[in-house]
Amino acid sequence: MLEGRKRATTSLLAAYAHDGELPPVVGRRSVVRDGRGRDVAVITVTRVEIRRFRDVDAGYAVLEAEDLDAWRRAHWRYLGAECARVGVPLTEDVEVLLEYFEVAQPLLTLADF
Repeated sequence: MLEGRKRATTSLLAAYAHDGELPPVVGRRSVVRDGRGRDVAVITVTRVEIRRFRDVDAGYAVLEAEDLDAWRRAHWRYLGAECARVGVPLTEDVEVLLEYFEVAQPLLTLADF
């Protein structure tokens, strides 16, 4: 993300209602943490879309720093776990929320990794 390749993230739309959370909105800022719990950057949401899993295209996958095949494999596993958690079936028609963002403020540098 700090290198500028990742500019989007995907989540299961049904998880927001299940968890009692509001979906992201354009202009919202949030802190991104790495796997160690360190604050990495502040991001700003620039666009939000809802699509069926089957309708996610290569252009979007690139924004997640992946090719479409890799995106589909990784997100099928992730969404399968999320669907099981919230009690909805995993199908090609499951709705996903596509969140586009920009880095508003890096909090770490690449040297910190």
